[in-house]
Amino acid sequence: HQEIIFKTDKGTLNCNVINIQDRAALNSKDNDPIHNIFYLNRFSNLNRLLNAGVYVRRFINFCRYPNNKIIEPIIYNERRLSELDHVRFEQKKCFSTEYENLPNSEEVSKSSVLVKFNPFIDDESIMRCNSRLTTRLDSSKYDLKYPIILSTHSRLTYLIVRSIHEKNFHCGSSMTLAKFQEKYFCLRIRGLIKFVLSSCLKCQRYNAKPIKNRFAPIESCRLYTSPSP
Repeated sequence: HQEIIFKTDKGTLNCNVINIQDRAALNSKDNDPIHNIFYLNRFSNLNRLLNAGVYVRRFINFCRYPNNKIIEPIIYNERRLSELDHVRFEQKKCFSTEYENLPNSEEVSKSSVLVKFNPFIDDESIMRCNSRLTTRLDSSKYDLKYPIILSTHSRLTYLIVRSIHEKNFHCGSSMTLAKFQEKYFCLRIRGLIKFVLSSCLKCQRYNAKPIKNRFAPIESCRLYTSPSP
């Protein structure tokens, strides 16, 4: 392992690199060097994870083409490619059998949990599922018609749900689920959403119930009636 420090406009980024000196491994198309550099469990924020992926992609591109060095601020397309890299890696890890069988056949195994959702792999090597909105005429909502398949046990899914919850002003579980389903699909996602909302510190403070004070006993002098005149 080797530690490499990336200097950015917001500080430094330390990454543990595995065999980063091997130029042949970086130039290989079948290799996935991005996920040999850092682990998802080290990140608690989706923006930091995507930005780190962008800087890693820039570093790999600089190793391949030293004359093509990018120093401009991060743009949307770079963050999107970084997100697709993480999604692709998590799909290969969580749905390895389905991901390997789909390119060779049109359907997955009948014993798979995704068999009734009719999954497929798109042009960007991302596994998606067919929804009931496939006949929608609006072609711009491709993610809504064919959402990206994620696993509940993935750290990436947790970061995405947390990011949606925080970006929408710490909304409730129903709105978080609706925003999540606009782009992603995940089995048993409601349990993960409840866990994210219950572990949110701001929501805990806002939804905290006031402490009920116990009434003190009445003084003894107030319990006796005064003598009649």
